[in-house]
Amino acid sequence: NIGEGRWIGASEAPTTCKVYAVDPAAGQVVFYGVMKERGRPIQIVVRLKLINGRITEIEHIINRGVLSPAAMANLQAPRPALLADVPPDQRTPREEMINASDDYFEAIEHNDGSRAPFAPDCDRRENGMKTTNNHPPVPWPVPLGSPEANRGMALIGSLGCAEQLDTGVMAFITRLWPRRIDVIDEQKGLVVTFVMFNHRGG
Repeated sequence: NIGEGRWIGASEAPTTCKVYAVDPAAGQVVFYGVMKERGRPIQIVVRLKLINGRITEIEHIINRGVLSPAAMANLQAPRPALLADVPPDQRTPREEMINASDDYFEAIEHNDGSRAPFAPDCDRRENGMKTTNNHPPVPWPVPLGSPEANRGMALIGSLGCAEQLDTGVMAFITRLWPRRIDVIDEQKGLVVTFVMFNHRGG
């Protein structure tokens, strides 16, 4: 049965941390949430696509990486902006939302923050952790192997989205491909993408 292999270990359904993105034009919906599998917290994304009222695609991604207590503290509930409707007269045209998402990936590939339309107060969050504009600097979510490297990354984590890319800190990412910009929720101003981060081989 569909989902049998994944859901057999589910021990707690998503409760407070739930975000939906709905794209009627594309006939798609995405759910993001935090739940438990065999008693351990996981992040889950589920995408459905419908054609003529029938489900034609089902996709899910699960992050089973151990989430730190600090990350879990930030994943108790989604930020209100992710749930709020954008007033109709303030909504961004669909094509601009697609282009802005693609420009972000181009900025990472080229280590050039000017390639993406970052807002002055833009923040990036990864698995519950804020990785930009941390004042004072905080440890990077992933230990880097030495006190010096950890201190350096903490300083980089205090920079804004554009400035951080300009340092070349993401130069180890050689390509973001394939890129799929699947769900454009114009009502809530959300774009859901599925992207493969390609790294140089070690």
